[in-house]
Amino acid sequence: MARWAAKLHRDSTRLLAVWVFVFAFGLFAVTQGPRLVGYEPESAAVAEGVARTGDFVVLDDSPLRNRQGVAGKDGKQVGRAGLPQAVFEVPFYAAGAALDGLSAGGDDSFWRRWTVLFYNPFVGALGAALFFLIALRLTGSRGWAVTLSGLFALGSLAWPYAKMGMETTLTLGMLLTFFGALKARDTKQVSAYALAGIGAGIAVAAKPYAFPAVVAAMLVLLPLKPWRAKPVAAAAVPFALWIVAMLWFNWVRTGSITTTGNTEYEVALSAPFNLVGYFFSPGKGLIFYSPLVVLGALGLPALWRADQRFGKALLLAVGLTTLAVGITPFGGEETWGPRYLVPVAWLLLLPIPWFATTKRRRQALGAVAVVAVAVQVVAVAAPYDHIMKTAPPVVGSKVYNYQPGGFPYIVPLGDDTVRWIPQLSPIVIQGAMVASRFGEAVGAPPITYAYRPHRGIVRKITFEGDRTTRFDVWWREGGARRLLAPLLILSALLAAAVLVSSVRPTRT
Repeated sequence: MARWAAKLHRDSTRLLAVWVFVFAFGLFAVTQGPRLVGYEPESAAVAEGVARTGDFVVLDDSPLRNRQGVAGKDGKQVGRAGLPQAVFEVPFYAAGAALDGLSAGGDDSFWRRWTVLFYNPFVGALGAALFFLIALRLTGSRGWAVTLSGLFALGSLAWPYAKMGMETTLTLGMLLTFFGALKARDTKQVSAYALAGIGAGIAVAAKPYAFPAVVAAMLVLLPLKPWRAKPVAAAAVPFALWIVAMLWFNWVRTGSITTTGNTEYEVALSAPFNLVGYFFSPGKGLIFYSPLVVLGALGLPALWRADQRFGKALLLAVGLTTLAVGITPFGGEETWGPRYLVPVAWLLLLPIPWFATTKRRRQALGAVAVVAVAVQVVAVAAPYDHIMKTAPPVVGSKVYNYQPGGFPYIVPLGDDTVRWIPQLSPIVIQGAMVASRFGEAVGAPPITYAYRPHRGIVRKITFEGDRTTRFDVWWREGGARRLLAPLLILSALLAAAVLVSSVRPTRT
């Protein structure tokens, strides 16, 4: 009887994880934009190259490329994304290509342009399901696991980055690493060790700077004493295979096992400002773009006392990732908040139950959650590149400057403008834009935003009639695709109803 009850509990837990995936995918997919952004066009084009030729290249006749890609071996154009995304995105391209093959007339690349849009929402939703399993294993409470999963999907950087991409694959690797390591710690199952190794390999192959964080987390969480060859090998072998595959991937693309196609890693004198800015700058700081992490930080001491090994792994992962990206001059600008911290920012949500131990604290959690969700709504409602178009008029000079077919280069005020000047923060400017659009929808006048520097000319921008500020979703253009949007919305609502009904009073 006990065995049957345990199986039923496991099955119901897996079913809840599936519902979390359904909710997150419905939410992430319906708010996806109408186009690929950042380096996602070249990543999709590489997936196309793999599907059509077997090579990790951007084909000259690719309908997906957007003047992107970098020069690789033998003069071929290659992408900057790591091996995992180049492989994982192939089925999404292949599905679209198959549909294009069945279509008669019209744009012969219509479907493949569309299906690749759903890669990042799908990966982000997988991450949400893993987050649920991690929260459940850590807290022992389904109520808290569901609650935290809702906060992850609606009130954290997971939502806008499931739309923008660029970090979802690495984040998935991080989540799989922690889930496998926690499961291995609790169950000693060899398969759990393997999951941790696979996740760590995906993370490092996606972005090599993840190496210190995932290795430190595994060394802290995985039970390595007493030494047993089989479980250790189960973690080490898949990790090593991913590393070898990454080196091979680099070589076939660039002619060097250590050259990725990205800018070489370097240390900047601005490192102290970068490290502070990733958390506290008004334009990039994590506490502004994911305010729930503040409550997580307040709950961390209690979590540390309850589970010192996990607390140590959490701090090492967040600290080492911040250090790895903070000492470089590359801030992950033109996006929403601290892009390079997205793969570990979710860790700072997990201590929230150890903070919300009283009625007043749970009320504070509710209030902060409302603000956090509003911040993410601004991100998904506004076009990805809105800040690049609106910052220069209010500053009075260029902020970013793109060259046709090349990388951006920094101009005099550069990234520090929108990172450190509060009035130029994307939250403020894009928030005003979204508020103006919602206001106009109910008959209010458009908002005029003014930047008043301490000295200099006051500059203004009015959001009236700016078509680039329309709600940024793929189904706004109409056509047959629009029919899918209600289905995604209904699936998300159904999943939310199931999850809410499963919540029991949380254990405090």
